[in-house]
Amino acid sequence: MITANEVASAVGGLNKRARQPIPDALKRNPPLYIFNIYEMKHTRGLGSLGTFHVPACEPGEAYSKPLVVPGEFFDEFDRGEGSLGWTYETGADVAKAILNVGHRDGADLSAWGVFLAADKKPTREELSAAREKLTAKMREVLAAGDALALQGDSGLAQIQAMHRKAAHYLKQHRDWINAEPVEMRECHGCGAFVKPTLPRCPQCKAPFDLAKCRELWPMEYPIMTQRPVAAAR
Repeated sequence: MITANEVASAVGGLNKRARQPIPDALKRNPPLYIFNIYEMKHTRGLGSLGTFHVPACEPGEAYSKPLVVPGEFFDEFDRGEGSLGWTYETGADVAKAILNVGHRDGADLSAWGVFLAADKKPTREELSAAREKLTAKMREVLAAGDALALQGDSGLAQIQAMHRKAAHYLKQHRDWINAEPVEMRECHGCGAFVKPTLPRCPQCKAPFDLAKCRELWPMEYPIMTQRPVAAAR
């Protein structure tokens, strides 16, 4: 078992390791600013670099408060033989990692109105470019909602708040916006999602309510009578 004295000795050895000073040449990059023009906030974890929170744009504001990204990021590492060194990341590289530009499945924050600026106040050009990207994304989300609505009840059950928000953002009316969500059941026969009030699946005809099915379609769901077992002679 390690004693308290051994622990204290080990900690003391760590504290005595030589730390290399950060070169002044690396401390030259100004901070960067990430803004958001939409109501959705975002969180991005980047391992040892930390976790970054992009604020939502408050109602009535043109853009959010900035997430300030330092010009440089330094992380200490053990170089061996009692010496410590530094790893270095520029603020620009970290900012790009936060935005995740080019990634799909909603991970690219630049598609959702998040953008990078060099100053504390974004320019008109930066705001215009952000609005253009956000509008394109909202059109994509609205089109997905329209496609779901064409699938009937099973599609309407999959329409989410984001589809409705996209219609609101684009000032578009859709009948499915105010449609009450329908809770669907999964068919045990084919896996399709159908209304829970149906007595059978409209696709594979698997019965949900066998008694009702026999009442409506007696030829398709006959009552199987058990033959009497003959007495042994």
